[in-house]
Amino acid sequence: LETLKYFHELKSKDLDFTLITPIISVRHPLDSFIAARKKGWLLPYCGGAEINLENYCKGLLKFQNYMEKEKSAKVIRYEDICIDLSDCLKKTFLDLNINYKIPSLDEINLIKVTGKSGRKTENISLRERLIDDVDNELKNQIEVSNYYKKYCQLNKYNPNYQAHQII
Repeated sequence: LETLKYFHELKSKDLDFTLITPIISVRHPLDSFIAARKKGWLLPYCGGAEINLENYCKGLLKFQNYMEKEKSAKVIRYEDICIDLSDCLKKTFLDLNINYKIPSLDEINLIKVTGKSGRKTENISLRERLIDDVDNELKNQIEVSNYYKKYCQLNKYNPNYQAHQII
């Protein structure tokens, strides 16, 4: 409840949010591509171009580069949140020079956010990639996609679809 009171106090103040450093969360591009493909959400991410892994990762890279360079955004990997939420938040708040109290998952789940991520559970955890979702067409896209490799390198992800997400 202390966290909720804090957010309520923040909401009631006249704050200049242009001075606040944004935080963006990223996820292994193959896992997010597969999830977006299942939901039929790839078109907006591919920028109206051909719907494939190359254009998807190109859009992700463009957004992340813009946010980091122009808005000084901090990046948090979804996988790090899953592995150790407390440590991930601690490092992020330290980087941002923010006094913090790490909320529990119950407190976090009390806060409603905008957007429709498709999440149907409050269970935040790493899931094994379903290899069946990596069909031959997607395997070929992984092989030839330069943006996929660049995005994986930038965020320290393993580009091998058969291996663990994190290097």
